[in-house]
Amino acid sequence: MHRYLTTASFDPHTVAKMCAAFDMAKKAMHDCGQPELVHEILANKIIGLAREGETDPIELSKRALTGIGLPQ
Repeated sequence: MHRYLTTASFDPHTVAKMCAAFDMAKKAMHDCGQPELVHEILANKIIGLAREGETDPIELSKRALTGIGLPQ
């Protein structure tokens, strides 16, 4: 997740929550070698949601998965 935050600015606590959400979402996708593009899109969804004020890792994960058309 950190590599996708190059242009975003968040406090360390929020970054930790975003990283947790990213890991949860990857686990929910049964991460087994998806293309890097899928991870990038997922990360960008999480970043966008965090910019809007969402910081709950569970909600970030669920909403990011829904946002890319995957079941939660």
